[in-house]
Amino acid sequence: MGVFHLVMARARQEREVQVAQVLSSLATFADSLPAVRASSGPDISKEGFQQGYTHALVIEFGDEAGRDAYLRHPDHEELAGVLVTVTEQCLVLAIESGQGLVPDGIG
Repeated sequence: MGVFHLVMARARQEREVQVAQVLSSLATFADSLPAVRASSGPDISKEGFQQGYTHALVIEFGDEAGRDAYLRHPDHEELAGVLVTVTEQCLVLAIESGQGLVPDGIG
């Protein structure tokens, strides 16, 4: 089963460009790995629930082993270290792909 790796970043003041660059670099690096699809960018939501998060990265891996190899790779470790320095806060989640979008009994 596939895995989605989600990163939400709250840029430090006047560091929005650097956050966007680092997340873009992570997406480009992820795209170089097999069975991966990645996107990153600034928040464009109109719902108002961002809680200060300004940018996001979403990577789809074919399986947990692919995600784990990405996380352990020196390029990821270096870029993640830079991301920490240009953000106030990062939120990282992983979910399995292929799960039902709407649970039974809802909708």
